[in-house]
Amino acid sequence: MGAEQMSLGRTALAPKAQIGAKAQPMYGNLRHRNPALNLAVPSILALLPAPDEPPERHPFKSVASRGNLKRP
Repeated sequence: MGAEQMSLGRTALAPKAQIGAKAQPMYGNLRHRNPALNLAVPSILALLPAPDEPPERHPFKSVASRGNLKRP
């Protein structure tokens, strides 16, 4: 009954990485009302900086390290 995914947005990447969140690619569409300006949209978007990548963190134990645990 639990959720498989939870959307946390693209702000404050470091705290989300600390709890094990992984970034997923995001896509969007942009269209201007003026068809002539639609030709310039790709060039304008190419000028925008690339988004920051979140830090790589692994807060949970890996499956391989669980083999060392002894059960009572």
